[in-house]
Amino acid sequence: MFAVRSLRFRIAVAFIVGALAVAGTVAGTTYYLVSKTLTKQRNQAVLVSMINRFHALQNYLTSLPSNGPAYTIDDIVGKLQAQATDVIVIGPQAQASSNGAITMDLVPADLRAAVHRGQVGYETIGSGQRRLVMGSPIPGVPRFEAYFFYRLAQLDQTLALLRKILIVVVGAAAAFAGAAGFELAQRTIRPLRLAADAARSVAGGNLDTRLEERGEDELGQLARAFNQMTTALEDRITRERRFVADASHELRTPLTALKTSIDYLADRSGDLPAKLRGPMALAADEVRSFQRLVDDLLELTRVEAGGVEVAMEDIDLRDFATQVVRRRAPETSVHIDGEEGLIVHTDKMRLERVVGNLLENAVFHGGGRDVHIILAAEDGIARITVADEGPGIDPEQLPRIFERFWRGDTARRRDGRVGSGLGLAIARENAAVIGAELGVASEIGVGTRFEVTLPRGSEER
Repeated sequence: MFAVRSLRFRIAVAFIVGALAVAGTVAGTTYYLVSKTLTKQRNQAVLVSMINRFHALQNYLTSLPSNGPAYTIDDIVGKLQAQATDVIVIGPQAQASSNGAITMDLVPADLRAAVHRGQVGYETIGSGQRRLVMGSPIPGVPRFEAYFFYRLAQLDQTLALLRKILIVVVGAAAAFAGAAGFELAQRTIRPLRLAADAARSVAGGNLDTRLEERGEDELGQLARAFNQMTTALEDRITRERRFVADASHELRTPLTALKTSIDYLADRSGDLPAKLRGPMALAADEVRSFQRLVDDLLELTRVEAGGVEVAMEDIDLRDFATQVVRRRAPETSVHIDGEEGLIVHTDKMRLERVVGNLLENAVFHGGGRDVHIILAAEDGIARITVADEGPGIDPEQLPRIFERFWRGDTARRRDGRVGSGLGLAIARENAAVIGAELGVASEIGVGTRFEVTLPRGSEER
């Protein structure tokens, strides 16, 4: 099955509508022409029959002896009546009918007026059981009119059968068109769906995703253009990662020497003049920040490039959370809630990079308020939630918080300071390495909640 709004559905519907339009037009035209032809043939046969009746009447009248009894209106009716035909004869002073149920009330007024003018005419009456009414003055019998009623049951049955056949043909054409449209849509949409899946895969970081190139048509050209795009994108990102890695690595040596010198001077700041102590402390802080930025860039580059190893082990999440708090937020009030003995099988170092960075982010942006770590497990997965009570994140900026060097707005800055903008990006990449998912929810004025969802391990726990 497919969605009503999908392109496949619309293509199939277009085929069905087109088939209905064409088949309906052909069927309608066929029915009209056949109906018109059969009706014309029936009218000609009726006219011939009426003429034959008139000839029989004339032969009857001429055969009567001149001194014999005069004919009656009933005699005229009897001579004009044929099998399956009813007739009404109207004379100057009388009228007679071959069937008591057939009266002049059934004769249309327009037909009677035409016959009064000496013309021959016919009309069709009735709906369910139609009749053809043909009227004419009687030749050789002045001032007499005859109206013949011919049943059209056989013609109606033929046309009804034709309608059924045409309806079946139109329905079959629509069904065939729908099946053909669906099959064509499947063949057409499948490459587009694969391209959409590939695009999502590339957006998720799988830069080696490629499409199969087939044919020289537009879909083949699309596949080749997509592959060229992903190849160029992969090459560019690879060059950028290599540049960042090389630059960060080259910066570490002089930065380490600079930090050693600054630390040496900072430790002996008492020997320096008073006017140099402030700049020295500032320089020491900036060098430490710079060194951490370089370390974060190297870490992020290694993780994104897949150049990290995973060491799986069993971890008690409550003990793990306590250790992370002790190392990452020793001076902040952090509440740990969760059951005891919650064990997961994962890489401890990678998980600490994730939870530790989230905890530092919560402390940094929490405005000095308490931070909560909530541990839970269900259906083979574990959840680690890190929540702060800070100002929250603007909903428009929320989708960008895992981007590199994204620092948010001034509302989430503390004491005029900002972070490097790499902590959450590093957390997301390390989460992906251990098969965890990282989500976020935030409300202005209430706070922000980051949730890490990871499998507990293949063993039953």
